[in-house]
Amino acid sequence: MTEAAETEVLSLGPETAAEALFADPYAEFDYEPADSAEARAVVEYFGHLFETAPGVLKAAIEGARAGAETLSVDRLQGLAEIIQNADDAEARQVEFRIVGDVLVASHDGQPVALRDVLGLATPWLTMKAQDVYATGRFGIGLVTLRSLSDVLDVHSGPYHMRFGTPTITAIEPPAFLEAIDPSATVLCVPLKPAVLDTAGLDEWLGHWDDSALLFCRHVQRVTVLDLDGTMVRTLALSWSDEPSATCVVGGAELPVTRRHARSSDG
Repeated sequence: MTEAAETEVLSLGPETAAEALFADPYAEFDYEPADSAEARAVVEYFGHLFETAPGVLKAAIEGARAGAETLSVDRLQGLAEIIQNADDAEARQVEFRIVGDVLVASHDGQPVALRDVLGLATPWLTMKAQDVYATGRFGIGLVTLRSLSDVLDVHSGPYHMRFGTPTITAIEPPAFLEAIDPSATVLCVPLKPAVLDTAGLDEWLGHWDDSALLFCRHVQRVTVLDLDGTMVRTLALSWSDEPSATCVVGGAELPVTRRHARSSDG
């Protein structure tokens, strides 16, 4: 099939695009859902493809999810993975809050794209292989949230979906989403009983300081908010560009970009 013919097939609709990606996660295409109805159709068809896939694939996915819980001794490692994935999405700020029995994380980075949907549903499948600067754990990072919940809900652009059991399903956006910037990507973790509260979030972020954000390319602020939106704790860095310079590496003079980071206390 020629590239032109493949593009024509992928433009037929959400089911065709989902099926093409399921067959080849790195296929080139230019399709994205036009609205929430198309996004729901894509998500539901992905769910159908996973449910009708060979049993060995289902077993491998469940095994990867279960194994993710052993990747870190920190039961809140998934929160760090949220920040890293937000950074990979070029977000400037990340916010955490507890709403009822749900951990809500939001960021202002790039919205989820169709290719990302498959990556979120499939542990160890990374869509970042070509990004040498990506910091999110390849294909498995967000699955570490399994220590807090069996499922992860993602709301971004036209997508409203749940990952977990079954593999992926379309869901309705929760009412509290109306109080969050509609352009934000929002991750919701329905919490197991008594597993985390705002004080626990505050304590976790309190183990860091502003300098922890030095390793982020884009994220400059991480905040824990109370239920009413009041800031409980924040980490922040402000950046300024410095004059460029050069250095000699292996006998070659190379350009160097320099930036200055300043913490919130100066």
